[in-house]
Amino acid sequence: MLNYGCGDVGKSKGAKLGEDLIDWVNGSDSKEEQGEFILAILNGHRTLQQNLMKVNLKLIEAWSKSTYDGRNEATVRMCKKIMTAIGEDKYLPLI
Repeated sequence: MLNYGCGDVGKSKGAKLGEDLIDWVNGSDSKEEQGEFILAILNGHRTLQQNLMKVNLKLIEAWSKSTYDGRNEATVRMCKKIMTAIGEDKYLPLI
């Protein structure tokens, strides 16, 4: 559950959401729970899905330019491949 309480003073909503998502991923090895998360996104408003994809592309681009070690090397390498494949074609319109 997301909690934006007193311990989060000074943190933006985006920063807290990012931390909460990382915490959830760390504790969520259940394929069922991950599937429910994916379905919730897919059942969301389609314009918001597009906005989320914009954020995801920004994250993929940032990962592709980041440093890595053995723990996230595969992620960074995959993001580099994705960015090579799409090149500068990252535009997603707001509809």
